Formats: sequence, C-alpha cells, structure tokens
Amino acid sequence: LEGHIVSSLSKDTSHVIMIGDHHQLRPQTNSFDLQRKFNFNISLYERLIMNNYPNITLDVQMRMRPEFCDLIRETVYTNLKDGACVMNYPNVKGISTNFFFFNHTHPENASETSKENSYEVDLILSFYKKLLSYGNNSNDITILTPYAAQAKDFKSKLNNLKLPNARVAVLDSYQGEESDIILLSLVRSNSNHDIGFLSVKNRISVLLSRARIGFYIFGNLECFSIASPIWKKTGEVLARHDAIISEIPNDYFTSR
Repeated sequence: LEGHIVSSLSKDTSHVIMIGDHHQLRPQTNSFDLQRKFNFNISLYERLIMNNYPNITLDVQMRMRPEFCDLIRETVYTNLKDGACVMNYPNVKGISTNFFFFNHTHPENASETSKENSYEVDLILSFYKKLLSYGNNSNDITILTPYAAQAKDFKSKLNNLKLPNARVAVLDSYQGEESDIILLSLVRSNSNHDIGFLSVKNRISVLLSRARIGFYIFGNLECFSIASPIWKKTGEVLARHDAIISEIPNDYFTSR
C-alpha cells in the first residue's frame, strides 16, 4: 500500500529502489470503500509509473511457452520477449497438445457469496485424472480458479475421488507462483455477460501467466469476449493458435 511506503520515507532517506509489476494484483485494503472512493489500493510504485516517472522495465520472460505468452504479450505486456530457456520445453505427457481453451455455454451456479460452475468442475476433474493416467505427476499440476466457492467444490470432489493431494489454488493467493501445468476454471457463464472482477486487467494478467509447460483453460469465451476488450483480444490470439475447442477428442491422447 502507498501509505506503507510513504511512512517509511523519513528525512534521513536518501535513496529508494522499488521493484515490482504494476500489471499484477494490486494491494488490498481492509475497506472496500477506501479502494472504490479514494483509490487506496494503488501503490506508490503504480502511481509513479502512471505519472510517467522514469523507470526501467525488464522485457524478457523466462517462465512460459511462447504461445502462452502471446495471450498477455498482445494485451498487457506489449514489449515482452521470450528467453531462450522457454523454447525447448518438454511436451505434456499423453496428450497431443500443450494448450487449449475449452469453450462451453453451461451456466454458472447461482450463488450470493461466490461463484461456482459445477460443469467445469466435473469436466476439469475428468481431464485431470486423464493426465495422471498418462504419467503426469500431480505435483506438477495446479487447478486454478478465481473463486473460493469453486475451489471448495474442487477440493470436496477430489477427496471423494481419493485424490486429496491434488493442488487447487484461488487466484488472489496464487500471485507470484507458477506450475508446469495449469488447469484454469474461469467459472463465469451467463446471459448478462457479467464476469465481475475478471474484467480487471491486473487479474487477467495473473490468470494467464501462471503456466510453464501445459495450459488448459475452461470457460465461456463468448461471455468473456463481450464483457471485456482484453478477453476479446485474447480470444483472437487463441483462434490464431487454433487453440479453441468445444470437446476433447479421444485422439488428443497419445502415448508420447
């Protein structure tokens, strides 16, 4: 928070170095009103950059496959280049593609406190078990979702499947982390094209930049594309990579 930094700048301070990424999640305050009315969730770091204060930007990513990076390269990090280390990643075991967006129109479940989509839970768990059956390690796979209720549903059903060690994470607690394989459940799917906080650029940036080797997204692409110009552009990038599917064909699974 800006107040935390400002309060540390005493009269004896002569040099301050701030390192970070203002495209990632903003800091949180205990009061939503302070964020909404007074922008208390904008850090000093972000405020300086917004006001064109001189800064240096690192422009080489060394986490994800180039095709994953395209999702954020054309929407958030427009000058991002790929490091040599991401060019020769191994393939995900047992499946002929490392990357897809599974597009569906099944509606989200009604909930007042959080959001759920039981169709995505069942679909992703079926896919997850398939990946395990082909020799992928559960420690290398993370099921990621923006909503706590969806994560709770995943964990409950994983326990029933006797898979309690599966990794399930909620977006806001996953910033700074990564996984070889990400199974992303977007949850939101409705006729109002309401995607809530998933239209915020910072959250989109984090959602689309956690995977290293395999990235499989499940959601209603039309709903997201209508709600947000960033998601619309993301859909165009996915289409260019021929990565949008509406079913997972059996011939996707191989012995590679």
